[in-house]
Amino acid sequence: MGIIEIEGMEFYAYHGHFAAEQVVGNRFLVDLTLITDCSKAAQSDDLNDALDYQIAYRIVKEEMEIQSHLLENVADRILDRLRKEFSTIEKVKIKIIGASIGDVTENDVKLASGRNPAIILGFDVKIDSSAKDLAERSGVKVEIFDIIYKIAEWLQEEVEKKTPKVMVDEVTAKIKVLKVFSSLKDKHVMGARVESGMVSLGQEAKIMRRENEIGKGRIRDLQREKNKVEEVREGVEFGCQFQSEVTPAPGDILEIFITVEK
Repeated sequence: MGIIEIEGMEFYAYHGHFAAEQVVGNRFLVDLTLITDCSKAAQSDDLNDALDYQIAYRIVKEEMEIQSHLLENVADRILDRLRKEFSTIEKVKIKIIGASIGDVTENDVKLASGRNPAIILGFDVKIDSSAKDLAERSGVKVEIFDIIYKIAEWLQEEVEKKTPKVMVDEVTAKIKVLKVFSSLKDKHVMGARVESGMVSLGQEAKIMRRENEIGKGRIRDLQREKNKVEEVREGVEFGCQFQSEVTPAPGDILEIFITVEK
């Protein structure tokens, strides 16, 4: 099975229960998700065996042009025609959203309710009291803006809030192991050189051998010309005690890293 998504189809149509909606009309956005058997097209690599996006779009466009009181009626007609046109379709999902002009009304709230997330964005408009009460009862979030670019900023913040966070290791410095003087259990005394960045006492590092990570450890002591130091800059050779279960070898690269959330 394959999933085909056609999103952001925009139409101006005259759907709605109220007389004004059928006279003035509104802008509608339609998203279409088709779950279909793509095996024949995948094997043949022939466009004739694939689902024709243009036909799918034409069906949506033609049905959107037929005036209806309810969007449910429009969606049902679209689904029926798609199933008749494409025999390989297993499942269809359609989302129709109205983008109306004017103040936020009860009808706007009713259209948004039941969706996840249920959000209405308005620019330089008001929300009447009955719509506000219904939004609060229905759990629909209504945000009104008087500066257009604030909408984009708000949307970006919402996307960032809802985007799953992952922990990522970022390399801040690289050390080349020049010589290992001694190793006792997990403590290794060695000479090294900072290849890039800056190395500080207590930092964690990955042991890289031929570009493969073989272990991790931590800088426990730093010395420069037999003097203890807190940090060593790029290009400088130094001695250190490195704590790790894995013994480093000359030529290994120690990658100093920090773990950040992204």
